[in-house]
Amino acid sequence: MKAQVIARFTFREAARKKVLFGAIALTVAFVSLFGVGAYFAFRDLARQAPTMQEIAASQILLAGLYVTNFISGLLAIFTSVGTISGEVAEGTLDAIVPKPLRRWEIVAGKWVGYAAMLVVYVFVTSWLVIGLVYLFGDYLPPRPWESVMVMAFQALVLLSLSLLGSTFLSTVTNGIAVLMFYAIALVGGMVEQIGSLLNNGTMENIGIISSLIIPSDTLWKMASHWLQPKLPSLTAEMIGPFTSLNPPSVWMLVYAAFYMLFAVGASMLIFRRRDL
Repeated sequence: MKAQVIARFTFREAARKKVLFGAIALTVAFVSLFGVGAYFAFRDLARQAPTMQEIAASQILLAGLYVTNFISGLLAIFTSVGTISGEVAEGTLDAIVPKPLRRWEIVAGKWVGYAAMLVVYVFVTSWLVIGLVYLFGDYLPPRPWESVMVMAFQALVLLSLSLLGSTFLSTVTNGIAVLMFYAIALVGGMVEQIGSLLNNGTMENIGIISSLIIPSDTLWKMASHWLQPKLPSLTAEMIGPFTSLNPPSVWMLVYAAFYMLFAVGASMLIFRRRDL
């Protein structure tokens, strides 16, 4: 019950942050531009063969959702990067912790508040993109609900990592560290994709190792695979930069879940022992 109170205040706090308003403004601009581009693209695609239309439509959709996924990841990091460390530095928590409120409830409440905000953002933005593609191109991907849920899950994984860092690092250091981990995941995913095309085991192993360090890009690969059209003639040459040649197994989804739970649990443990 106490954690719910913290969650409600955290959600309101997140909604008032300038970074969220900036993200919303950029998202509105992106969705508007995406809609205009999709309209003209599908107008020209109407003259193509049906198979090529479906492949092109899936690539346009994946490009839009890739940007959505990327922005949600940055939003997860920058809204929560100082949620503990910033309040410790400002002395805000000195007035909260002495009350009959356990420290793990503070961490749990903050995680739930930010998580609610991120889930709403991912679902609204993703379905706007999917809706525009369906409106102009009459194309609906195979498994949109599962894909959007995995994208939201990726944002929660990054939120958990950022929350963990905020319990023992300064706000600036934590922001740099989590952003670097996020970049490592993106680059590692690209390296693995190229390695798969070239049949290079070393490059593929680099990607696998990076996905174990932080499984954010792995979750995107799973979501993008579920969004790809199931065409028997689909080859590597026809797949764009936003798709996945070798989708991860469901065990990576399980690993990401344990990764997130470990990060949240470690945050509670570290904050409980931290001197304010």
